[in-house]
Amino acid sequence: MHYKEIIEQRKREKVNNPVPANNNEAEESFNNDNFGVESIRNLPACIDYRLADGDFVAIPYSLLTGINYNPDKGIEITYANYSVKIIGFNLRQLYYYLALYRVRYVQASMGQNIDFNDHIQVTQIDIQFL
Repeated sequence: MHYKEIIEQRKREKVNNPVPANNNEAEESFNNDNFGVESIRNLPACIDYRLADGDFVAIPYSLLTGINYNPDKGIEITYANYSVKIIGFNLRQLYYYLALYRVRYVQASMGQNIDFNDHIQVTQIDIQFL
């Protein structure tokens, strides 16, 4: 092989097998029925709130001013012009991903069975304009 071919092959290998900067294993995207998460390489620009009535509302992370989590009351996200309340069960993991700005969407349950065990369940999303 010529040196140019070797360089091109190594570039292809890097693209297909990226190494994380912190030497931890690469974390892939995570999705379930209630929210989806992007890897650190693909930080989302907005959170897409998918409401139970079928409406979608996307709000940019750049407008986010705070996130509060209370296991009894849910997650409250404040933006410059909005307040979003996410109500459900076992929302701690969702809160951690929100704090890292990694959540692509949050989906409210649409008539699905509610599982009160260790599974994350978003039962309601309320969005208020401030």
